[in-house]
Amino acid sequence: MDKYFELANIVDDIEDELRCLQLWQNDRPDTLALQSTKPFCSDTLQFEQWLQWVFIPRLRLLIDNELDLPNQSQIHEYARSCLEQTPAHERFLQLLMELDQLICTQ
Repeated sequence: MDKYFELANIVDDIEDELRCLQLWQNDRPDTLALQSTKPFCSDTLQFEQWLQWVFIPRLRLLIDNELDLPNQSQIHEYARSCLEQTPAHERFLQLLMELDQLICTQ
């Protein structure tokens, strides 16, 4: 299977899971919050906000244009430190692990 196609499917599943967990937001954070230079915008955004407003759009841009993907990804580990470890989050964390693995095996 094409790596970009597989990655697009995982990104779609992550977005769906954010919605199911009611972590998807309708209101965009302010511009300054999105311009943070800290990893994951950790000083201005919650993890799920960063996924929605920064990471997913950037990843979709790379996928749509078949541009070079990052060499590594540690989103799953960061997510584990940010989210409650509940059964409701299991699928979400699994998807993030799959995303990390797919990026790292390119």
